[in-house]
Amino acid sequence: MNLNRTRVLSLVVLSTLLLALPSFAGKRRAVGHPTHSTTEVSGIVLDSVTGEPVVTARVDVGNQHVTTNEEGRFVLNNVDLSQPKTLTVDRTGYASQTVPVSLGSSVNLTIRLVPEPTASLRKTDGTVVQLDYDSIEFGFLNGFSGYIQSPSEDFCLPSGTLQAVDRSQMKKLVGPAVRVTHAPCCSTSEIFKITVELRTGTTTEAYFDDSCSGYPVDVIARNHATGVYEYIPFTEVAELVFPATPASAAKTVRAARH
Repeated sequence: MNLNRTRVLSLVVLSTLLLALPSFAGKRRAVGHPTHSTTEVSGIVLDSVTGEPVVTARVDVGNQHVTTNEEGRFVLNNVDLSQPKTLTVDRTGYASQTVPVSLGSSVNLTIRLVPEPTASLRKTDGTVVQLDYDSIEFGFLNGFSGYIQSPSEDFCLPSGTLQAVDRSQMKKLVGPAVRVTHAPCCSTSEIFKITVELRTGTTTEAYFDDSCSGYPVDVIARNHATGVYEYIPFTEVAELVFPATPASAAKTVRAARH
């Protein structure tokens, strides 16, 4: 009698444990596989002074990035915001800005970038273009190496000295560049000459050293209004005036050029 009772109690306990196992396993699966939440992050980037759209600004969130369109708008899809992140907006000609973003059904932002001083370029046809100072480079097309460009230019001075002059040293370039047949650093070919005014107060005629090898030099820079890079031959540059206080002289720009 006691033996049978013991067997019955054991079967009851075993059945109870078996019934509880699926529920316990389900709980373990739920804890071991958390879900991630994604959302759309969109918005518009505007110039804080003019209110105009900022075109081709780069927008980064996590490992995703996109550039603004001609209306200054951007959309990033499926952004993982299970943890708060920082949105960064960057473009030449503007101070970078960061904005915190966190989980929501959608995130729509209006971001106003503070413009920095621009360089003013007047063409020989009278057209005036405002350029992002921190985008200005000098370059030429080499048939073997492609386009070669740099924020500094090699000039031959009347003394015969060859000097690399960085854009940060320049106050004004007065053109248009004209072709001459004699220069101290170039005795075998024609070379282009321009007038250079430095921030030190020195003004001198200078010869584009690269043009001695047959490469006419261009000024390359982003048009501040359109966001598009322009390639302007120095033969079409009447004057290029650099900003008095170039805030971005040491700025490292992550914005994509194209």
